[in-house]
Parts: sequence; C-alpha cells; structure tokens
Amino acid sequence: MAKFKVEIEGPFMELYRYFREKGYGIKESKELAKPKPVVIEFDEFETFSECVKEFHRPGFVVNGSADFEHKLPDMPIGNAFADPDEEELNIRDLLTKEFHLNNVEIINAILFWQKSEDVKHLTCGNDSNHRLLVPGIDTENDTIVLGCQDCDYIEEKVPDAVLEYYNSKFKPEK
Repeated sequence: MAKFKVEIEGPFMELYRYFREKGYGIKESKELAKPKPVVIEFDEFETFSECVKEFHRPGFVVNGSADFEHKLPDMPIGNAFADPDEEELNIRDLLTKEFHLNNVEIINAILFWQKSEDVKHLTCGNDSNHRLLVPGIDTENDTIVLGCQDCDYIEEKVPDAVLEYYNSKFKPEK
C-alpha cells in the first residue's frame, strides 16, 4: 500500500482551521498545527492531493512525498526480474538523454498521462479495477516507479510512450 506524506509550513490559524474542518477537536487541532513543519500522512492519493492543493498558495511551503511499501514475491533464481544488465542501463541512460527529462518532469509526465482522456491509463498489474497507478521515487536506484494505491504492485519502468506523449505536448522540436 502507498503512504503519502505532506510537510507544510505556514500560518498556525490556517492549519488549525484545516484540521477543524477535517473533524478534529479543538485541542487536537491546536496540537497538530503547532510543529514546524506540520506533517500529515495519508493512505489515499485523493486526500493527499486535496491537501497539497489546499495549501499550494502564497504564505505556505508544501513538500509532498510518497512511499510505496512493497516486497517482491519469492521467485526462483534466474527469473525475468533480475537486476538490469549493463546494456539495459545504457539504454535507460540513452532514453533519459534523448527525452531530457529529470525526475520532476517524469512525474509530471505520468500525472499528465493519467489525467489525459485520449490515452490508455496506467493500471495495476494485479487488478485493473484498482485506482490508477501513481508515481513515486525508488530512492535506492534514484528512479521513478509507478505504484498501485490499493495493493503492493509496483511497476519499475515508466513506459516510453508516456515520456514521448509528454514531450510531444510540452517540449519544442529542435
């Protein structure tokens, strides 16, 4: 399952009001709004996204992150999911240079793809009825991964079509 976290710095009363509107008591809202930064954790992307939108305005500093808790199933040695070899790493580096996208742009490309109506959305490999995949960062490899919000499914490769689509819409031709 994915865990989403937002760190917010801003006026105490605005943060206090937010917690009160979300149903917290007076005392609890005061305690939650005190620390700098305020840290809020979510289990669902939708509520995480709403919170980021709420405070993405002047007077606030907002940092969001996602952590995908997962483990790979036990597989026999010699499986198809082995670590990438040198050729695969070279291809990845070449594609990164060709598309000239950093991690933030890749995340934006994924979000743009998932919100577009003229593409097939990226869905869970375990159950296509789950919510759409969301981007996250694999901190061990410093790569972008796609995670399911409803189970432990992780897609470790962003499809080239996502990056090409984003480039076609936002990157000028040379």
